[in-house]
This record gives sequence, structure tokens and C-alpha cells, in this order.
Amino acid sequence: MSSFADISGSIQIDPPIPWREFADSEFYLPDARRAWRDLRFEVLESRENAPDGVFIRRTAVAIVAFDGETRGDDLRDELQMIAERHGTGRTFHGRLDVRWPDHEGSERRFKIVDGQAREYSPLVVWPPESD
Repeated sequence: MSSFADISGSIQIDPPIPWREFADSEFYLPDARRAWRDLRFEVLESRENAPDGVFIRRTAVAIVAFDGETRGDDLRDELQMIAERHGTGRTFHGRLDVRWPDHEGSERRFKIVDGQAREYSPLVVWPPESD
């Protein structure tokens, strides 16, 4: 597809990815936008009191799309990269739904299943009375 895509949904990461494993990832802001990625990690920050001050813990809890202009051309490849780099010992729950407004019937759904990025297309079912 060559137009911009509408991407909704998220894929939860369990257990979340710790900072040390994603700090240099192209799927972490701001590097993801520079790498022309459509997907990024949703990062949760928690603050904990420590003897020397406040400790900030960052974990990647989900895979989401960028807000704004996304093409959606390489979503399966991007999800596969994430699964291969960060999937050991983790499961992924949820999905991304994609629609290209300029292309009727272009809906797709993406998931990570057993460490593999999967792309699904909707099925058209004619009503029985149309025969």
C-alpha cells in the first residue's frame, strides 16, 4: 500500500521488557521515528524512592503504532523483528487492526502467535439468499 494507514489496537508484552533490553532499540522513541518505523514500544515509567533519591524504572509494556502518518507497509516485518529480539520468555497478547482509507477492502489484522508475526485478511461471506 502506498497511502497512509489507520492503525488501532495494541499488543501487550508479558512480562514487560526492561529498560536495559530496549534502551537502544529502533522501536523506542525517538529512534523509532528516525528509523522510519510505524511501530513503537509503549513505555511505562514508575518512580520509586531510593536512599539516594528517586529511581525511575522504564519498561516496554506494549507495541503500538505512532500517532500521525504511518504507512503500514512493513508491519509484519516490524512485529517479527520485535518477536525475534525480545520474545524469548515472553508472550504477546492483542492485535493491531489496519485500514488504508484510500484502498477499499484493504483491512488487515496483525498479531504475534508463538513467536511469529501473523497477518490476517478478512473473509467475504455471501449471504445464502444471494445464490
